[in-house]
Amino acid sequence: TPVENIYFQDIKFSNPFREHINLHLPKNGKIMLYDVSGQCLISQPVSEGDNRIETGKISSGIFILLVAIDGETYTYKLIKN
Repeated sequence: TPVENIYFQDIKFSNPFREHINLHLPKNGKIMLYDVSGQCLISQPVSEGDNRIETGKISSGIFILLVAIDGETYTYKLIKN
């Protein structure tokens, strides 16, 4: 599967991902990664610019990434191979 770079509101990340999610944000914010059952697997602050979110201990599957910046929340579907 080709890697697709997602761009929305200057938020960029690669999808699908493997051992980590590379994430670029226009401002400081917070990310939350959920599995399809709604369990929060990762919740952490992220900085403006490039971030690397380690996901090596998470099994393959479909996930929901929430990115919160300045009171706005953006939701994305991610796939881990």
